[in-house]
Amino acid sequence: MCVLPRLLSLPRSAILSENDLRAGPLAHFCDSPTLKKSRRGHRLDKAPTTFVFALWYLFQLHAHDRPHAVPLWRAWAIHHRAAGTAEHALFRWTDDELELLEEARVKEVAQRYRANVRELYDTLLVPLAGNFSSFFPPDEISWADFQQAVAVTSAHTVEVDGVK
Repeated sequence: MCVLPRLLSLPRSAILSENDLRAGPLAHFCDSPTLKKSRRGHRLDKAPTTFVFALWYLFQLHAHDRPHAVPLWRAWAIHHRAAGTAEHALFRWTDDELELLEEARVKEVAQRYRANVRELYDTLLVPLAGNFSSFFPPDEISWADFQQAVAVTSAHTVEVDGVK
């Protein structure tokens, strides 16, 4: 199976690849001893793409007027937070809401994905925010905020053949 590279995209405006973020603005965090230790403890070679894109969203959302803020991406993050984008993503449904689904497989997939996202939050984001609180303020990034970051960035991720 061929795995295509994934890109975070703003239609007709901007594109960022996972590699661009890992090697560029998020390199300090992705290569930090904190994240390396957390990844090793959970047998991850690198932080998953889902996490990297969500981290970029949170990085811009909490950038305010600091030098690392990219105005276009910051405005994009602020817009999606204010609009409540992706608040109805299936993995964000409560167990009671999921019980209403007739198809058990859909419920299982949603619960498994939610558990995977929760693991990313607990094992990668929480330790990272603890060490880089000026960039990722722990008191401002709740589990629900991380869920939104994952949902929004997942909705804006495209796969393009031939792009690395």
